[in-house]
Amino acid sequence: MGRVFLGLMLVSALALGGCIWDYDERPVAGDIVLLAIDGGDDYSLCQKTNSSSCSGLVNGAVVAVGASERYIAAARLPYDFHGVERPSDGGAQTIEYYVVDRAGQGARPTVLGPFTDHEFREQAERLSLPPLKVP
Repeated sequence: MGRVFLGLMLVSALALGGCIWDYDERPVAGDIVLLAIDGGDDYSLCQKTNSSSCSGLVNGAVVAVGASERYIAAARLPYDFHGVERPSDGGAQTIEYYVVDRAGQGARPTVLGPFTDHEFREQAERLSLPPLKVP
């Protein structure tokens, strides 16, 4: 009976060990980070709420970011909860653009967007947004 119990404990420990998430976190500005979970390359822009949790701002497939003292600009591929949306006709993907206003750091930032390329250029000029860079 002791061997059976020990065997069950070992199997349980190994099973639970596989549930630990692997993640990649890249600082952007202040408490804002890019986060990819389980070794994936679909980064989300989020605000760290403590050492182990993050509140989503721009979810999934963020491909470029830029940060200034007040604003964070982000570009992402269209995304749903099943992953990156691929165009059915094989054409080029549309990029969505977002602006995160960090005024009042510590409180939840305001997320503006999605913007088209043309709309984003207008916002970039009006707000003096930082240039986008691939993380």
